[in-house]
Amino acid sequence: MGIKEKVDVLCLHETKREEISEKDCQGLWGGRGERDIDWKMTPAVNKVGGLLCVWCKEKLKVSDSFQGSRFLGLVGIWRQNRSEIVIVNIYAPCDPTKKKNLWGELKEIREQSNIKVWCVVGDFNCVRKASERVGVRAINDRRDTTVVRDFNKFISDMDVVDIPLSGRSFTWYRPNGSAKSQIDRILVSREWFDIWPGSSQVVLNKSIFDSFPIMVRQAEIDWGPKPFKVFDHWMQEKDFRRFVIESWNGT
Repeated sequence: MGIKEKVDVLCLHETKREEISEKDCQGLWGGRGERDIDWKMTPAVNKVGGLLCVWCKEKLKVSDSFQGSRFLGLVGIWRQNRSEIVIVNIYAPCDPTKKKNLWGELKEIREQSNIKVWCVVGDFNCVRKASERVGVRAINDRRDTTVVRDFNKFISDMDVVDIPLSGRSFTWYRPNGSAKSQIDRILVSREWFDIWPGSSQVVLNKSIFDSFPIMVRQAEIDWGPKPFKVFDHWMQEKDFRRFVIESWNGT
């Protein structure tokens, strides 16, 4: 996957592995050692859970990391532009109380960090609004409404935003297709767009899992020539004609 999609950082959750080897990571990357990679992981417990981050060392220099039972964070410098960056891989619990505790823990880490560029990616096990969930119990009871409100507050507290989504509208599908939702997403700080303008999150083709992988891509969009407007009152200015002629001739 890493080579095929030209991935620089790969975040996986629910690895169900207690240990990860370099051979495993190279296999996930899709190569045989062609790229110099490194990785961090949190082990699964009784084959439940587990998080893995793999990155290309030519692109990202990781200087520190932090982790909890449901998240794994990388702190480093993006070599190309020397920007400090934090990337957090999340696999949120289903239990509302545990989920809220996770939001609070990450918020505290964010508040203590001096780094502006953040990327928070993973399975949040929560949607932001009713339209992001189809074929599943509607968001109508007090508990579900509270969970959605807490999630949106977490996004606001973290000062991150959704990257525009393309490819498809949902990231998780029940195997028989009877239900679908957008519980996986990539959230970034606004400073991200200062470095990587035109970023979008793309839903890729489905793998063996019930969730579709998503990735961030940067594309320069050519919107064509910028529109030009002339206001009537400009015509009343005595020097306007001369200004237009000189500007047109480049004088």
